[in-house]
Amino acid sequence: MQKKNNSSIYISLLKWSFSLYFISVGLWRLKRFFYITDLSSISTECSQAVFQSQKKINQLPNVQLNKAYWEKVDFLNDPPSGRPQKYQYILEDTSGLINVFNSSQFLTSISQNIMDSCSQVSMVGFSNTRFSAVHNYGLFPKDSVKKMCPFNPSSFVIVQLTYPFGDRNWRQNGAC
Repeated sequence: MQKKNNSSIYISLLKWSFSLYFISVGLWRLKRFFYITDLSSISTECSQAVFQSQKKINQLPNVQLNKAYWEKVDFLNDPPSGRPQKYQYILEDTSGLINVFNSSQFLTSISQNIMDSCSQVSMVGFSNTRFSAVHNYGLFPKDSVKKMCPFNPSSFVIVQLTYPFGDRNWRQNGAC
């Protein structure tokens, strides 16, 4: 009887610690919803680049920009030092959207322009309104901009269990 009680106590403690761990990781991930706090620190050059990029998107046939906003890069992407911001474009689900998403040269050009002009930006994202198609472009060594690989669910458990203790950096393995 004593052995059964000890094992049930261990199981309860194990369940409790896993729950606490996943709750804390979930709360940590909420930081991606906190937008940039001080928009006054955005340079004129950066504002101009963002405006020009929005203008280019709106000039495309059958494409409509729904909204664009600043957010912090989420912890799964581990941004380069001093560049914690992401600029996100949400595009309407129109007939021209697939052409935009298939044009990596166009998306890379817009991303490069923003990252060259905005010293705190390390990622530019493009998605449809349902977020079912997401294309992120990140800053890599030698200031090159490349498409980020889509999230791999099989690596999620490894990332969750090793970060922040493991060594993980998109500069090494994030580009497609």
